[in-house]
Amino acid sequence: MVRALSDARQVSRERKGSPQRTSGASMAFIASESPAAFDWSGRLDTVNSFSGAGYAGLTITLTSKRARVPLTDIAITVYYSTDGVNWSEYTYARGLAENYAGTPPAITRFIDVLQGAEVEPYKSKYSLQLYGVLNSRVAVKVQGIGSDELEISVVRTV
Repeated sequence: MVRALSDARQVSRERKGSPQRTSGASMAFIASESPAAFDWSGRLDTVNSFSGAGYAGLTITLTSKRARVPLTDIAITVYYSTDGVNWSEYTYARGLAENYAGTPPAITRFIDVLQGAEVEPYKSKYSLQLYGVLNSRVAVKVQGIGSDELEISVVRTV
């Protein structure tokens, strides 16, 4: 959350032209999520040219209802399925256990904050990259935490 505050200060300075004080002591944060079971589901069907693993790239957009420069963060829950009907959560602990056992984790995820010119007012964007066994079924549930109520959209980009 510290990074989100420092990023918000920087964006605020750039948009208003002067340093703005931001404090976590007097701020309320709201957790938002969609009513759907998953925000995205699909297969890791794009081949990663380096490892041969399956890959999916997603862009997560959080849109604030009132805050022009929302302070946001996301929490991601990843699920996997062998048949597309029965889903199980793929926990961080399971990935660590697989790694310590000497086998590559079935699903690996990377999250990046997208900053700069591509971010519009009232919006925060994140990039989520998922890697795993080629053609495996994966689903994602996103929870947005922010200084305002947030609308969440997830779009596959790769």
